[in-house]
This record gives sequence, structure tokens and C-alpha cells, in this order.
Amino acid sequence: MCNRADFPDVLAYPLEEAVRILESRGLTPSLQYTTPPQKHKQGRERVVRVRLTQRNKVLELTVAAEDFDPLS
Repeated sequence: MCNRADFPDVLAYPLEEAVRILESRGLTPSLQYTTPPQKHKQGRERVVRVRLTQRNKVLELTVAAEDFDPLS
């Protein structure tokens, strides 16, 4: 059985870099996106949460943009 310590720490990494690191280790992440209510995402996306799901077989990354549209 796998646990969190078996995966590279990509928390706060830019999304592109996190995916590249995980794929280089043979892992395919599942991506979830989050934004504040009624805001439009913009800017570079970063990993804000990492967790194991589906009986510790899938590494789920929650991603958010660095900046949000202040006019929305």
C-alpha cells in the first residue's frame, strides 16, 4: 500500500512543473480546480493541495490561480 511519503512533495509548485515531476516518476495526477466564488482565475496555476484518493492509488492535485480578477 502506498502512502503520502511515497510521492514527491509538489505542494505550492507551478502546475506544469508539478505534473512534469510526477509524470517523470510514472505517476498521473488527477486535477481539481478551485476559485473564490464569482471570481475568474488568471495568472499562473499552483498546487494548493495534494492528497491520495481511491484507496491510495490516485494522487489528486487541487489547483488555484495565483491571481484573481479584482473586477469580478
